[in-house]
Amino acid sequence: MSVLYFLVNKEQSAFKIGISRHPHHRAKALPVEIDTERSFEIEIVDGDAYRTERTLQYLFRHWRYNMPRGDGYTEWFGIDALAEVISFARVHADKLGLGPVRALKAPNRAASSGRVIPLRESREARAERRARERAELLARAEAHNGQVLEWCKDAFIEMEKSNTIAGLIRPPPDDPFGGGYLYLQGRQRDHWAEVLCDNHEGLNRTIGRGFSSIFSGYYWDGDYPLIEVGVNRNYLVQDEDTLMWEARLPGAVAIRSLLTGHACDIGTQDDMDLRECRVDLAILREEFWDKVHEAMGRPEHGMPTTAIFQRKPC
Repeated sequence: MSVLYFLVNKEQSAFKIGISRHPHHRAKALPVEIDTERSFEIEIVDGDAYRTERTLQYLFRHWRYNMPRGDGYTEWFGIDALAEVISFARVHADKLGLGPVRALKAPNRAASSGRVIPLRESREARAERRARERAELLARAEAHNGQVLEWCKDAFIEMEKSNTIAGLIRPPPDDPFGGGYLYLQGRQRDHWAEVLCDNHEGLNRTIGRGFSSIFSGYYWDGDYPLIEVGVNRNYLVQDEDTLMWEARLPGAVAIRSLLTGHACDIGTQDDMDLRECRVDLAILREEFWDKVHEAMGRPEHGMPTTAIFQRKPC
């Protein structure tokens, strides 16, 4: 709880108005000697400590006492105003949200001799609680990620049955930021693109110490036979530290194994053919946005909105 304090300077005819959780410690930290026996404090019961402090400092600004620059040097007032400040605080305690005025309270030294053991016990209890919370978090993550694995398995089995998977390419080895791409074909391509990128049930990402989305979105063009689904590179690169990956996202390694098992080997003919598809779709996407920007910049040409948004970037 914040406390409003009035600390009396022992060497000069001045007192300081301020707020602190521990006014007695604050007094010890100041660069001047404080007369603790003549100082006072008031608990902030339900008011705004900062505003209360500033209100008093403003109302009694004409009693400001010039102090050398230092810690809190602008908060000093002439000692003659102390009685009036305390009287004002008592009269308007309800409006300011203040408790009763009392002498500056010294810290309880009686308990200091035995404080080492409670602190040690507190640290041990805190360490146990954090370890327990981490274990519970990872247990929940492992269960969830197990569901994600089964969901991915079922999805790929069904896509293979309908011959929807055209191929999956890995990130280029010379591109540290490149992603992977899954290409879908056939009559059910739209359906499976929606399913893979729909995260309403949370099955599109693994969780643990953080989270990691698997499928980032998809792009299709009405005139092109393939739909491109973005795949998080972390599930396709081969140089990931498996132990670190598993510790952060338990069960995610199995999902990565599933996806890499469907990926083309880099440099094979299938891989090169799909990378050409990626170039084709990139060109179509650029042309699409050029048309959008052109239509927005020159509305008099009257391109219909439906014609512009036949493609579905995400």
